[in-house]
Amino acid sequence: MVNYLLVVFAGLITPFAFAPFGYIPTIFIGHLILFWLIFNSKDNKQALKLDWYLAYLSICLDFIGCSLL
Repeated sequence: MVNYLLVVFAGLITPFAFAPFGYIPTIFIGHLILFWLIFNSKDNKQALKLDWYLAYLSICLDFIGCSLL
């Protein structure tokens, strides 16, 4: 449970830390979809895999958003 809370906290903070203001809503919605997938995963191994996808995708989306300026 603590793992899930840390993932949610990190995912909610990264768009505001790295993305330009105009791209925050899009990235934020993407993070919420990934959170939904994590919370609906069947087992811990699948949830852990989704945690890594969340971290990777959030970093990619944040840098793409920054590079579009």
